Amino acid sequence: SNEERLQQTLRSIETVKQKIPNSYIVLIEGSTLTTDEITKIMNKGCDKIHNVSEDIKHIINGPSKHVAEVHLLLDYINTINNIDDYLTFNKLSGRYYLTENFKWDKYSPDRPLVRCEKGKTFCHTRYYRFPTQFFSLYKKSLEDLLTNKEFLTGKYEIERYNPIKTFPDAIV
Repeated sequence: SNEERLQQTLRSIETVKQKIPNSYIVLIEGSTLTTDEITKIMNKGCDKIHNVSEDIKHIINGPSKHVAEVHLLLDYINTINNIDDYLTFNKLSGRYYLTENFKWDKYSPDRPLVRCEKGKTFCHTRYYRFPTQFFSLYKKSLEDLLTNKEFLTGKYEIERYNPIKTFPDAIV
């Protein structure tokens, strides 16, 4: 339900604020939020809500969630002018949260971090982070996905391609 999704999102924001020092949280939103929902999200600690462009909303509501995710990310990324003001770029999928096992300083923020299965053929996209020096490489990787016929037709999903695993010196 919408209320359940809202509660999950609020928990996500809460755990990020608790576990990632000096975090700046942007909620990339593809649906229309009520004034009450916006108030609850902002009061929980969200710093910005990015409402996606109207021209991609049909993709978000389409059959391919992995293609929609890339469009959502790029829609926001294309608005960022000050990425160098930040140490890292962290991506946490909506309605997931950071558990007690998550330790920000377990791995150096100077290196990309992504959780992959054996052989790096499947890498989770629920959470990953990378130093902002890799931001342009990340953006290009996402743009390249939207030109890849196998990705666009569902032959493989973003977890198989996850661009973070290819970053130099990545912790996987």
